[in-house]
Amino acid sequence: MAWLAAAAAVSPLLFAGLIAPAWAERVPGGTSPAAGGAAGGSAPALSAAGAAGGQAAAGTPLGQAGVVESTSLAGPARLQTPSRILARAVVLVPARSQASIAVRVSGRACSASATIPAGRSTLSVACQATAMAVAVPALGADVVVRLDRVDNGVVRHTVHTGHPTLALDDGAALAPAVAAARWRALAARLGTPAAAAAPTTATALTATTAATTSRTGAADAASLVWDVARRTGWRSAATRAAIADLLARRKPGGGYGLETAWDAYGDGTVNPASTTYTVTTAGHVGWVLLEARKNGALPDGALESAIDAVLAMPRVEGGTCLAYSNARPDATAPCVFNVSHGAAAFLVQARGLSDHRAAQVDRLVATLRSGFTRGYDPATGYWRYKVGDTAAQDISHQIYTARSVDVVDPGFHAVQRMMARPWWRQPNGTRQSATALASAMMDLAKDCGYARSPAVLLAAERGAAGGAPAYTRLGMAAVADQIVRTCFPD
Repeated sequence: MAWLAAAAAVSPLLFAGLIAPAWAERVPGGTSPAAGGAAGGSAPALSAAGAAGGQAAAGTPLGQAGVVESTSLAGPARLQTPSRILARAVVLVPARSQASIAVRVSGRACSASATIPAGRSTLSVACQATAMAVAVPALGADVVVRLDRVDNGVVRHTVHTGHPTLALDDGAALAPAVAAARWRALAARLGTPAAAAAPTTATALTATTAATTSRTGAADAASLVWDVARRTGWRSAATRAAIADLLARRKPGGGYGLETAWDAYGDGTVNPASTTYTVTTAGHVGWVLLEARKNGALPDGALESAIDAVLAMPRVEGGTCLAYSNARPDATAPCVFNVSHGAAAFLVQARGLSDHRAAQVDRLVATLRSGFTRGYDPATGYWRYKVGDTAAQDISHQIYTARSVDVVDPGFHAVQRMMARPWWRQPNGTRQSATALASAMMDLAKDCGYARSPAVLLAAERGAAGGAPAYTRLGMAAVADQIVRTCFPD
């Protein structure tokens, strides 16, 4: 969600390499592995791929023994799981030559050598590596190939270094104790610097809130409510004061928005500061209203006013989508899928806590649900950001969309479909900022089925660095703490 933000913290790159002697391809007749490969290595597997009888290496540079056409890695490679990585090189030599191949992964090397015939051959050597905290989206390696022969008394050699990469998949689920320890460490790292300045009394709250207000306003205030309630309890004076501050930010009509004017679509139409935004009301603030109501801390009518604001939003796309805001220009703008689907999820959850305008809520949810497949690509599990876009939306908006759809329609399995692949294989996944990615993955990990995912934890840890506002960090710390308490109780 937008209220979660932090700068990137890149974990160190650690690989443990174990050599696995193995032949990956058949050695063709007339060739044999050379003896005496590097300690711990294995002889390369060779294959002739040229015309019958071999194919001479045309255009071999003067003084060289042959040509290295390509280097590559083969997997599978899985995060934090021992994986057999096969390094390959395709070479072309004009005469019988000595060949060697070596692969180096984080200082550990596997190598092999052999005599190869004239023509095209494939060299290969296998290593078993464990990517403990990798530089996703791919495992990289250095592959060095050397070709040598004596031609009429002239020594010829070729040395080539390639830097191939191999796409990674998520690894096996972490042991519960390991995952819990990492989530606790993350919560402590996020919460410790800001917690010292966080208000714990009603008196301290007013000054601190005023000093940290940003243009998002209500979203910051909602994050503060959550953190104060987590530390002092939902019924404390500090929490009551934080909730009162949040409710004081309501716009006309009972919803929530920004503290300033804003051009939401970047089209030159500026919404006034009084604008109510659908996603601010239902998403950034709505989740806290729901939690406060569940814990008996929300004043009467506070949840109901948010419901009224969502019901009053203009409709687009034939009524199947809620507008981005109640500002007149946005009432005719393209449907933004995550905004509308998130509002439907809020109404479903609010309906479980309040019967306020129940019939209208039920009708609107049914109508919004009928538009869930618009903008959806079943091949990737992704929605576009808005009507008219052709590419998948970024992963943080996608997770909010998918989780919202699953609240309204659990049988859709939206999160499960998109998370069949780790985040670095998601559409636009590698282009997502560390801050937004961390917030998205932490939101996902509230579902304990993902709290032990190596990929999810890695993304959360990378986004937990300095540079974010104090209450953004506190919000992230609160989510990490919630994950520990919910998924890994003592």
